[in-house]
Amino acid sequence: MKQMLVNVLKNYHTQKINFRYKSTDGVRYGIYASDFQTVATAVDDGRISVVEGGVAAGKAEYSLRKNGNKDANTFYIGQNNAAPNVFKSLLVHEAIHAKFDLNMLQMPWLDNEAIAYVAQGFYILSAGEDGGLSDQAYLGLEVARDLQKGVSDSSWADLLRESLLNDPLYKNYINGNFMGDG
Repeated sequence: MKQMLVNVLKNYHTQKINFRYKSTDGVRYGIYASDFQTVATAVDDGRISVVEGGVAAGKAEYSLRKNGNKDANTFYIGQNNAAPNVFKSLLVHEAIHAKFDLNMLQMPWLDNEAIAYVAQGFYILSAGEDGGLSDQAYLGLEVARDLQKGVSDSSWADLLRESLLNDPLYKNYINGNFMGDG
């Protein structure tokens, strides 16, 4: 699993990801191919762990503080992953959380999640969609399309943030702040 994750972070489709995102508080965050290289290096050198399992099949999760620091800085990757491009795009999504963690950024969780979905969308734009997308992944794809066309203030971004705010999956933390600890 570890090598598969590193391969995704270094592959052609991921290395094409390059965009700037305007956050809810007006800060512009840049996402670049080198960010994924940085996360891949952190996985390779053991600063970030990779665990097969711990999440449902077809799912992935990056945890910066699961169970306190016991399981911190860990990718959890489910087994039996159908729709390879959609699944790989999810690994790209989770790598955004790892990138912000490694960079010790403090930012609204809402923006952290939205940026991750946009990065996921860029991966799908390059690799192709081969399975169903969650509502947020679809909205992230639409934001990516607009950004690719040069539309910096996409109305899709507002819909993505609204969807995140209203989804029960995110209710416990989406209004709080993400605090990366490196």
